Amino acid sequence: MPLFAMLLERGAGWRHGEPLSAQDEWDGHRALMNKLEASGVIVLGGTLDPMPAALLIVRAETEAALRAIFAADPWWGSGLLSPAWIAPLEPRLGAARLAG
Repeated sequence: MPLFAMLLERGAGWRHGEPLSAQDEWDGHRALMNKLEASGVIVLGGTLDPMPAALLIVRAETEAALRAIFAADPWWGSGLLSPAWIAPLEPRLGAARLAG
């Protein structure tokens, strides 16, 4: 299945200086991220501190399918996170670790 890199920016509702777990809708966001990781959709992800952003490497058939999957994230729906960009990823280094 194709891989995509997705840069997510924190939106206007983000309370800077507060931990992830203190943000609105944390439980719903965390539950979806855990589910997507367990199912193999999320390959790798994390924050890009000190930038107000996160990077995800994800599997999806198409960008449209990826957007549909993440539309269920309450942080997307509330504007706490939004995609700054999504791009197909063609692994060149470490590709053997991404096989699956």
